[in-house]
Amino acid sequence: MQIGSKRAGWYGYDWIDNDGIPSADRIIPELQHLKVGDDMPIWKGINYKVVAVDPNRSLVDFVGE
Repeated sequence: MQIGSKRAGWYGYDWIDNDGIPSADRIIPELQHLKVGDDMPIWKGINYKVVAVDPNRSLVDFVGE
């Protein structure tokens, strides 16, 4: 739930995937509450919308038109 740009990162190559900001190395409680309709930041100025959340199973987002 905490993945995303300017959130906890992408857990990949931070210099590519997270604009040089280190990915989190722990669970961040305040980032665990995404809900349907929230923005999921992907990169600078690019957000997907959360369309489904099934805690501990799946998180689905969609880039709109």
